[in-house]
Amino acid sequence: MGWVIDPCDPSKMYVSGHYGFYRSENGGKNFDLDNSGLPAKDVHGLGMDPKNPDTLYAYVVDHGIYRSTDAGESWEPLSHEAGIMGPILVDPRNSDTLYVSSMQGGFRESADGGKRLHTVASLPGMVMSIAQNQNKPDTFYATNGKGMLKSTDGGKSWHPLGNGLPGGVSAVAGSPSEPRVVYAGVLEGTEASVYRSEDGGATWRARN
Repeated sequence: MGWVIDPCDPSKMYVSGHYGFYRSENGGKNFDLDNSGLPAKDVHGLGMDPKNPDTLYAYVVDHGIYRSTDAGESWEPLSHEAGIMGPILVDPRNSDTLYVSSMQGGFRESADGGKRLHTVASLPGMVMSIAQNQNKPDTFYATNGKGMLKSTDGGKSWHPLGNGLPGGVSAVAGSPSEPRVVYAGVLEGTEASVYRSEDGGATWRARN
């Protein structure tokens, strides 16, 4: 349900899901489950502050958003926000600004580090994944299990993307070093495929 990599040390990565919070310190060769400090194990959302990689955010189902400042060794509750799925994005310009997607179709923002959130825009369907362009932080991508949407005004307005991208889009990620490169994870029946765009989502090609 979530996956973040330390930009200062890529051998450190963290993942979350229905069984809890995992960490790896060897580039993903081994993962250790560590739910200590969390009120439950079903972690639907995960995020990292790009300026402070030891600061992590987790959304725990039925409990809300939690923050760790020591790479997941301990956690503190922030809010009782409900229905979050996928990445918890921390704005590269301001560590107090967070963005999350709602299972009810909302793109939500916090200006106080996750304590209070408000809906910036309502999107069709169940928003499963969001991504932010690290070089153009007002540009966002969102998936709803059917297709992909893009915003260039901080999430206020959105338009659909396609042209080579099939339905069933469940995940999206942007390249941190190449602003126009975007990746999409697509479910096609029982198979999963990765698609890549080199023009900011205008056109797509299958990579596997």
